[in-house]
Order: sequence, then C-alpha cells, then structure tokens
Amino acid sequence: MLHSFNIERSIEDFLLYLEGLRYAPNTIKSYRFDLEGFFTFAIPHNKSMDFEFKRLEQLLLLYINSLRVYNNTSEYEISTLNRKRACFRKYIKFLNKWEYISSDFSHKIESMKNKKNPNKDILNHEEVAKVQYYLDSIQTSPWLTPKKQEKYIRNRFIFYTLLYSGLRVSELTNLRWKHFNITEGIIIVDEGKGNKNRTIPIHEELVQEFDTYKSSLLSMYGKEHPILTGYLFPRNEKHPDISLTTKTIRLIIRTIVKESSIVDKHISPHNLRHTFASYSVLNNISIPVLSSILGHSKKSITMDIYAHVIDDKQKENELKKLSFRSG
Repeated sequence: MLHSFNIERSIEDFLLYLEGLRYAPNTIKSYRFDLEGFFTFAIPHNKSMDFEFKRLEQLLLLYINSLRVYNNTSEYEISTLNRKRACFRKYIKFLNKWEYISSDFSHKIESMKNKKNPNKDILNHEEVAKVQYYLDSIQTSPWLTPKKQEKYIRNRFIFYTLLYSGLRVSELTNLRWKHFNITEGIIIVDEGKGNKNRTIPIHEELVQEFDTYKSSLLSMYGKEHPILTGYLFPRNEKHPDISLTTKTIRLIIRTIVKESSIVDKHISPHNLRHTFASYSVLNNISIPVLSSILGHSKKSITMDIYAHVIDDKQKENELKKLSFRSG
C-alpha cells in the first residue's frame, strides 16, 4: 500500500482509465477540467506533488466545500457542482481500487439538492419579446461597423439557436457547418458515444437567422474563407477550427438578457434549454419526442424535470371542461 502518491500522475492515470471504459470525450474533458481545478488549489497548500491519504482527503473536501452555488454573485449552478462532485467521487473510488489510497471516502461527497423554482429560470412571453426587440434594434443600428454588426448577428443567431433547439451549451459549441443541415431541416448533434448522433428539427425561425448569419460572413470574408467550413461559431476568422468557449457563450447570453432590461432573472444557456422544453410541453409536444430532442437517456428524466409544467397544463385543460351553464 502506498503511503503517498504523485497527484498529477494519478489524474492522468484516472483519465486514461475512463478512456478505457469508453467514456464520452466531452465527459473526460469536463473531468480533466474539474481535477485540474483541484490540482491548482491543492499544490500551494501541500507544497509537493506527493500526497498522503489524509492530506488528500482534507484538501479535497475543503476544495469541494469552497465551490459555491450560482446565486446572484457566486459562480456555479447546482447541476455543475453535482457534476464536479460526481467526478471527485469517481476519482476517489479509482484511487482506492488501484491502491493509491488506503480507503474510500467518496461517501463524504454528497450531491446537492436542487430547490427548483421552475418559473424563475425561464423566459416568459413578455421577456422573449423584450429580447427580440433588443436584437432587432441592435442589428439595424446605423452606427455599427461591419465587424460589430457581424458579431451582433452571430450573437443573435446563438441566442435563437439555443431558444429554438434546446441544445446544451457544450453541444452548441461543438456544432460545425456540416451539422446545421438546412436542406434536410435538421441539426445533427454528435454525442460522442460511439459515433451515435441525434437530430433536432430546425425551427422555421432559425432558417432566416442562419441565412442572415451566413450572408454576413460571406459578405465579410468571401465564400472561399475557411471560416465557413469549420465550427459554426468559431473564435474568430483567424481560428475557424477553434470554437467559442462555453464561458463565452454564457457571457453572450447574459449580456443579451441584461441589455434587454431583464434584471430579475439569471438566464444562462441552460435556462434557455428549460425555456424551450417548458414551452414545448405547453404546446403539447409529447414527452417521448421532447426527451429525444433534449437528448435525455430516459423519458423518466424529462418527465421528472417538467412534471410541474405538465401538471399545470392538465389542470388548465380540465378546468376548461367545467361549466355551470344548464343544457
């Protein structure tokens, strides 16, 4: 049994282990990010790459408890924190299984409960109208330079793509031009699980947004420029094969919502996904179809998340049947 171990090497061994188990590349990428965050935190405290069991337990629990829930000023949503906690639990189990550490303390890292407030984290009709008004006014503004106009058109397309597709932010950043198939009317989502893809119908509102976005790039760079062959939302024209980061997408959405004078809600790309799903339920899209569009592994997941919307809709429909008129 090892009394101490090299934490950097153990992280690389863990990620290789996950690759061997055929974990999705995006999952491994997220786990690497989570573990490197802990690594950056722990090294100054330990002053060495070599960790003893008790020191690892102490620092890892301290680090986890230092991460905060997103609530006005703090940084993470509960779903993100729970993903991080799941990563650390798997990492600890791996360390114990392969005898890096003497015992498994993963049970000390519990998932956080999400106190749902379903109406607070989605945009209502009035708020969507506010955003549309803002985006329309900015796009047609005479003071925009061509470069700034291109950027606003891109940001507008990003917002509407999230709103009308229910894509996860990571799925949006992974989209390439070939995945947005206007001819067949589908968005192809590469889920990274043995080349398994899912498709999402392109909403008619997105067709015009796509054409406007593509036309702005053609006008700016010409049809031969590689910016029209790589990622749908590249970092810039010099790096067409590097996508915008999820952090940048979140900032874009936050800015659009703020500039639309919506100040009492925290709206992230994930909230737009909730908005899409909630309105889909209200418009009688079936749970199996919605589950497929959202990419949930089980229909029960969709049912659990949006049960409140279904219940409200059913109550409304049943109440409409009530009548006190005779005859």
